[in-house]
Amino acid sequence: MTGYNFKPKNSKTPASMHKKKTVDTTPKSNPLAGMKYVRKPVFIAAAIILLVFILAGPKITGNILLSSEDKALADNPDFPDLPAFEANKQFYLCQNQLNEESGILSQYQLELNAKSTTMESCLQDKSTISSQYSSCSSDLSSCLTSFIACNSSKESLSAEIKICNDDLTIKNQDLSELELESYAIKNNYADSYCCIKRAVDANPDIKYYRFENNRVICTTDNDYEEFNWEGC
Repeated sequence: MTGYNFKPKNSKTPASMHKKKTVDTTPKSNPLAGMKYVRKPVFIAAAIILLVFILAGPKITGNILLSSEDKALADNPDFPDLPAFEANKQFYLCQNQLNEESGILSQYQLELNAKSTTMESCLQDKSTISSQYSSCSSDLSSCLTSFIACNSSKESLSAEIKICNDDLTIKNQDLSELELESYAIKNNYADSYCCIKRAVDANPDIKYYRFENNRVICTTDNDYEEFNWEGC
């Protein structure tokens, strides 16, 4: 049949087709071939490093960020070794307390500023009062000097007043004596005058007298002072 090539089942291939296959045992450069020899040790080393970092990482990183004083405190055997959660909790608690105390500090700062303003005002008032005090002290010193002078004058005037009072006492005594003498003279004159008047008028009822406009008036009216008519 045309177009159909039949090949017998037991037909043998030519001798040239039966060449013996050889295996190439030369190692080829495969990059993945060496991984199976180093994979397990690398994983073990990475796991060890990761475990060390997990256990000691917070201390390492913490010590890097800490100051020298904090590092010394962290290295102290009495310093508590807290877990990460507890350390974070304590950190946030401290942070909240720090924020709260910062707010209180701000309030104190405002109060301090207000008190500083008040203190400056008080200092200005103190300066003004000190100036006024100095002026008052100077005025007081001047008044004290005047007072001493006035007191000295008062003592001198008091001595003069005492002399004048003593002199006035003496003059009052003299005046009293003069008044008595004047009264005696007036009475003696009235007695003499009325005795003469009684004799001249021949009127025995004339027994009294009074003074009127510095004149002796002899009268019979007993409402006035009686003269010594029996001696007439």
